[in-house]
Amino acid sequence: MIALRRGIAWLLLALGVLTATMLWQAGADPVVRRLTVSVAGWPATAPPLRLVLISDIHVAGPETPPERLARVVAQINALAPDLVLIAGDFVTEEL
Repeated sequence: MIALRRGIAWLLLALGVLTATMLWQAGADPVVRRLTVSVAGWPATAPPLRLVLISDIHVAGPETPPERLARVVAQINALAPDLVLIAGDFVTEEL
């Protein structure tokens, strides 16, 4: 019986740590990763095109208050992109 209780306690602790980590990650600002892609047929004289891809920001959810969204937008604007691509989970189910 003690082993079962100890096992349940460890499981609850692990679930708590996992949940806390997920909530912390959900509220973290995006990480910028730079990548250069060569496109076949792109004219050599054409200027490079700067794209930003962002996903899973869950606007209006509890993990994205207006202040966080403003920081994300400022971060994107600071990169001076030619085009912003939004891939998935832009809004929450609550909207």
